[in-house]
Amino acid sequence: MRHAGGEVPLQVADPGLKRHMAPLLNAGTDVLGRALVYPNGPPHMTVHMVELEPGEESGWHEHPVPLFCQILAGEFTVDYGSKGVQRFRVGDTLMEAQNWPHNARNLGLSVARVLAVYIGSSEYPTLVRVPGPL
Repeated sequence: MRHAGGEVPLQVADPGLKRHMAPLLNAGTDVLGRALVYPNGPPHMTVHMVELEPGEESGWHEHPVPLFCQILAGEFTVDYGSKGVQRFRVGDTLMEAQNWPHNARNLGLSVARVLAVYIGSSEYPTLVRVPGPL
């Protein structure tokens, strides 16, 4: 399992619980290495199951709130414009780029599926469409 984003040591209040825990991600930065920024306003969580069929793409967009992702099926190739292209496979976990244009594509032969957990505020959208890369 691969973790994308800056990792920090796992902190557990009860050390006895560690044997029952398998950390998926422990990060303070997004996949591009930029610090996560929590929005102001009332806390609000949104969870989506996102699927792309073979050959399909998400279209250029940004996320104004932190977004945790776990790849459940297939493979995503994400273009971050001037920050490069990254590939994410089944089992990978990441904090997606925040406030940075990107476009996800499924270049594989089967459905690509990701669990997307938006950690935001009811005052912010989870996704904003943008014209293209920086």
